[in-house]
Amino acid sequence: MRQREKSEKSRVKISRPVSSKSPKSDASGRRQLEKRLAEVLSQLQTRDLELAVAREQQTAASEADHERWALTVEDWRRLSS
Repeated sequence: MRQREKSEKSRVKISRPVSSKSPKSDASGRRQLEKRLAEVLSQLQTRDLELAVAREQQTAASEADHERWALTVEDWRRLSS
């Protein structure tokens, strides 16, 4: 008796897929996180400084307007007489 030939499917070797990347180490991830946190902190500090400058400018302008429109006691006396 002749032996039956094996089908093509049974001849294919099965191998594990090759990983394209090795997993990142904890130290690498930590460094990236620390770098990102430093960037965000720098941005926040810059924004805080900008807001403080804007607040000072607004306060100075408000005080100048108040002084311009404020009447002194002498002004009131002159107006009321």
